[in-house]
Amino acid sequence: VHVLICGLLATNVSSERLQSACFMEYFACALQAAACQTEWPQGSGVFHSPCRLAQITQRLTHLGYHSSLLFAVPLLAQIVEVAQDQATTNVALVALRGLCRNVDCLKALLQLTDFRQNMLHAMCESGEDSDARDLASYLITVEGMFEAAQAVLDESKRFIPHAPSVHDLAELFSSVAALDGELATEQLLEVLRSTPIGPTAAVQASLSGGAQRGFSFEDFARYVYGTPTLLGWWPSLMENTAEVWEAASASPGPSGMARPSLLQLVALFEQGSQGKSTLSTTTLLEKSLPSLAIPTEGGAVEEAFAGIRGREKMSLEEFARWLADLYVALANEEREAAEE
Repeated sequence: VHVLICGLLATNVSSERLQSACFMEYFACALQAAACQTEWPQGSGVFHSPCRLAQITQRLTHLGYHSSLLFAVPLLAQIVEVAQDQATTNVALVALRGLCRNVDCLKALLQLTDFRQNMLHAMCESGEDSDARDLASYLITVEGMFEAAQAVLDESKRFIPHAPSVHDLAELFSSVAALDGELATEQLLEVLRSTPIGPTAAVQASLSGGAQRGFSFEDFARYVYGTPTLLGWWPSLMENTAEVWEAASASPGPSGMARPSLLQLVALFEQGSQGKSTLSTTTLLEKSLPSLAIPTEGGAVEEAFAGIRGREKMSLEEFARWLADLYVALANEEREAAEE
């Protein structure tokens, strides 16, 4: 109880004091007891206030602890169902709405079919609870967008097996905007860098002259995956590169050299290309390889550059293929040296 009390006090100060692994465990126990209207700890005679703990959930959400509060979703729904006063009901509903910013929490709430169809629906029908209407409307809107996005992906999946899932896109989108909101162009480019989708210059070129200024989550999914009438960014810019890099990551590499992830690979290309769609071979030698701690001299490197002699620029896919081949050559060179 002491740890719980200290943690509850800390929510009014800062997030730095909430790092104790015990706090969330005890908070979950207290919230469950409040939802079930039982004492906790057992035999203590302490009955925790559902309203107060729902308020604490809101505070924890505000501090960025969404991902640690998945357990709270069904418990808050239960508190709504058993609350004996409107204030507790409203606080719990608002806490649930706040947790929906986290995709895992949102999905957990969407799966509470009985709560949505019975309790929440009845509250909306009464016309007296704006918090219930707000939550229900949000869930219906986002659920519809999820289904539409999944349908787009399912239609294109055989062409883009390496594309991010709808869940992944939702997490990226919700990191900068509400799922029922829109992304401005600058926010869109920020999200695409984390997807990853690049080069940014190619994305911007595809948007130039377009009338669309804001992107809903459904729009975002359509542009990423593509449709029969819209060339998607993933199939046109990333699928081949993702396939190449997946195979490369599964191949033996030189010891002491950690290959970059796909996200890091695209970021490295963007950094070297300086906002353009191609990377110069001069930059490749002078900046890209050193940033990866790959020596710019040696038989494998010299042979790799001999293979692109006369070529001044490389696309993202060409860069990925070249770098993948170089890692294999470096591994072979290392093995041969060890055998001598």
